Amino acid sequence: MSHRHRPAPLQRGLGLVELLVGLALGLTVIAAAMALYLSSGHAYHHTQAVTQLTEDASVALTLLRTQIAQAGYSAPTGIDSDGRMTRAFAGPGLFGCTGGITPNSIGHATLDNVVCHNDSAQPDAIVVRYEADTRNTLPTSDGTPTDCLGNSTPLVDGTHHVADNRYFVKDHTLSCRGSGHSVSQPLVDHIVDLQIRYGVSTPSAGDPSVSTLRFLSAQEVSGSSTPAASSPLWRRVKAVRLCLVLRSELEVQDTPMSYTACSGTPQTAPDRRLYRAFHTTVSLPNPL
Repeated sequence: MSHRHRPAPLQRGLGLVELLVGLALGLTVIAAAMALYLSSGHAYHHTQAVTQLTEDASVALTLLRTQIAQAGYSAPTGIDSDGRMTRAFAGPGLFGCTGGITPNSIGHATLDNVVCHNDSAQPDAIVVRYEADTRNTLPTSDGTPTDCLGNSTPLVDGTHHVADNRYFVKDHTLSCRGSGHSVSQPLVDHIVDLQIRYGVSTPSAGDPSVSTLRFLSAQEVSGSSTPAASSPLWRRVKAVRLCLVLRSELEVQDTPMSYTACSGTPQTAPDRRLYRAFHTTVSLPNPL
């Protein structure tokens, strides 16, 4: 029996046009997936930066608010002949410096010896003083009241302890130096600026029982008084207005952003980090 050879069916490959269309479709899908990946990564880092800014601002403002609200505090010790309460600590409870405190006077120097930079372009500093006890501080193991860094506060006149806490910005960090130690310590990072205004009570000319607040810089409150802490206006401060500018840890912007500074003027960031200003006002319940 003879067998006839049958040729194999012809096999047709992809044409050039079909190959190019397939490559184009594949590249389009890859480009879309890459764009989605980059967009989600950028959104994640941006959200992370906003969260970090908010948390740092919350910690810094809560710390400052809690401390400033205690300015001038002292437990009552009795009543004088005029029916007014007497207190162990009756010294000045609040003092500020426009542009910060000079390094050689930020330590254990008394308020009369504190020297201010008086440079409005630099972050401000504030000194908060009050009677420290086991209720408004975290005491040491032996029950001694502490300063802003947890160090033992000194005993004054053998009767009471005084916390003298000095807050300032150094190397983009909110720092404090307390009366219990000569070395300052960082508290909160990523701080760019700290601007403070003091609400000074001014009695009305028509009705002395009614007063208004004028918010002034520390340099304006001190005026020409020598030493600056002796200005009588410091005793009339009833509120403190704080403004903190913070920046993100990472650069998450494509280009430097524009933000509103504490002064209310627009400011262009020097890098691609996020910048934001946070504001709060603290009333002073204790007479200064």
